[in-house]
Formats: sequence, structure tokens, C-alpha cells
Amino acid sequence: MLNLKKSLVTLSAVTMLVASIAPMTAFAESSEKIATANELEQNSNVQNQKSLTVDDVLNNPQFKSLTFDDDTVKLFKEIEEFKKNNPQMTSNEIIQHFDSRLDNRQQNNLFSARAIYDPYVAKWKELTNAEKVLVITTPGQALIVDSCRDKAVDYSNNSAYGSLDGNGTKKDAFRHAIWNALMCKYINKLSAYAWATAHEAQDDPNYYTTIFDGFTGLQHKNMDLHNNEKGRDCWNIITDGILWTSDQTLQNRVAAKIQAWEMVVLR
Repeated sequence: MLNLKKSLVTLSAVTMLVASIAPMTAFAESSEKIATANELEQNSNVQNQKSLTVDDVLNNPQFKSLTFDDDTVKLFKEIEEFKKNNPQMTSNEIIQHFDSRLDNRQQNNLFSARAIYDPYVAKWKELTNAEKVLVITTPGQALIVDSCRDKAVDYSNNSAYGSLDGNGTKKDAFRHAIWNALMCKYINKLSAYAWATAHEAQDDPNYYTTIFDGFTGLQHKNMDLHNNEKGRDCWNIITDGILWTSDQTLQNRVAAKIQAWEMVVLR
């Protein structure tokens, strides 16, 4: 078992979003430069993908190897359209609107075929508030991120660690790392950092002291932040940006880091 080291992650409140969106509280790895709003604004790759629409993504041959869930496409297109029709609304106001609307949808489902599970509602509810802000800011990019997450789940299930169960394992470390590597490939490294860190920005303050499988939520969070960074390290912005590196190559790099004990594993 590898114990967490205090030096792995420094907790701090940082602004993680592109210019023109509301601030988001997040946590940043100490060994990686924090992406400020100004740096994001000046990054051409970030700016090019900031304007991506859902239809842009669906029709772009660059993303032909990604698969997109119909409910997710529908939800993100609805968010995109609502934002376009309500330009005066802030990100927080749009979040409140969709929180309320999807709560009502869930209530209406109580006596329907979707009473047990509505993937349309579940997709929104599984996001942290920080992720919701990013979805509102760039729904097209959010669709790519979601597909990369699905790929990461499949790849971890089929990895050498696929038989392991639960968070805190090598399988969990693999999943986080390959997700970040894939986001670097299909969007860009700076945005991958923003999305991954937003995913770890827990909305429940009790999460950090709650005990899960013998470890606190904070220990799990620190593990994920560290392994997210290691996954992004698997992508070389120069060589991989020129040569279209395969998903298998990225998986091999992630596995190599796990075997070299570069990852944090709790159990």
C-alpha cells in the first residue's frame, strides 16, 4: 500500500475557467502551474474549442473515434440553446434553471417507466457545480470530455487491473490517468486540467472528513488529483500533437507509470 505524501497535492482556491465565466473554486496540484483565466484566454487551442458547438463535435472527423450518448447530446444541446436564447443570464442562474427543471422532470418520472433511472437527469446530477459551469461555458467540449470519460471506464475495465473493485485501487488510478491523457489528445492539456480539477471540486463539505473504505474523502481526492496529473504527463504536447498518438499507446504509458509506482494507490 502506498501512503499519500503531503507534498503531492497543495490545496488552494483557484480560478479555473476561461474568461467571461463565473469563478470556480478548485484544487490544484502543487507540481503543475495553475491555469489562470488570462492564460486560458491567451491559449489558442482553448479559444478554438471554446466556440465548439455540439453539432461541430458531432460532424468533425477529428472526433470520429469517439462515441456520444444520445441523452448527453440532447442535454448539452438544450443547454447550448438555452444559453444562446438567454445571454443575460449568468452561469449560476443557468445552473439554477436546469437544477429546477430536471428536479421537476425527476418528480414527473415517479410513476413512469423512467422512475428508477433517467439517464437524462442523471447526467446533470452527477456533475459537480464546477463541472456544470464548464458545461454551460462550452457544451461542445463537454461532450468530448464525457466521451473520454466513457472510454476511460471501458479501458480501465479491460486493463490488467480490471478485476479490482472500487475507488483507491490501481484500476481507479488507471481510469483517472487515461481519462486525463485522452482529454489531452482530444481537446488540449490546459482544458484537460480544468475539467479534471472541476470534477474533484466536491460540493459537499463533509466529503473531506467522511471515511470511505478506511480512507477519508480528502485522501481519495488527493489520490485522484495526483493520478490526473500523471495521466496528463502521458501526453507530450509537441510530439503527440504532431503524430496522432493511438489510445493504446496512451494506455501503455499509463500502465507503465503504475508499474513504476508513480501513481498514488490507497488499497
